[in-house]
Amino acid sequence: MLLQQPIKPIKDGRIGTTYGVTGPHWSWRRNSEGKWFKGFKDGKGEHTGYDFACIIGTKCYAVVDGMISYQDFNKTIGLFIILAAPDHINITYAHLSRSLVKDGQKVKQGELIGETGKTGNVTGPHLHQSFRDSKTGNWFPVSYLPNPSAITV
Repeated sequence: MLLQQPIKPIKDGRIGTTYGVTGPHWSWRRNSEGKWFKGFKDGKGEHTGYDFACIIGTKCYAVVDGMISYQDFNKTIGLFIILAAPDHINITYAHLSRSLVKDGQKVKQGELIGETGKTGNVTGPHLHQSFRDSKTGNWFPVSYLPNPSAITV
């Protein structure tokens, strides 16, 4: 559970795809105990976060205080930033066009950290944001957070 009330990651946009939706675009699954693993079942995986539909270049903000633990580029999630919250939760910002932070940088809630894009495996511009427990490796939905409506648009 996040210790700090999260804010919205972008000022404008709408949620397109939500956590847990199944389909051929995603390759992560949960087993009967709820643990995540990479693999398809019937050609479908589960979406691990929330997609905020928006235009390329939309400003992305830190939803809580934390530290930029890692950023990189890969063919699936494109340019991404991982924000480590002090309570063992990693928040991923994916498909970015631009990062405005450095690894190890401390950021405050509301601080500008990047800009949205359409990098990686996408069908259009958006911000993918997911929440993952760094101890268990499991993703979880916003409903686990103190006030889920705070980060939806």
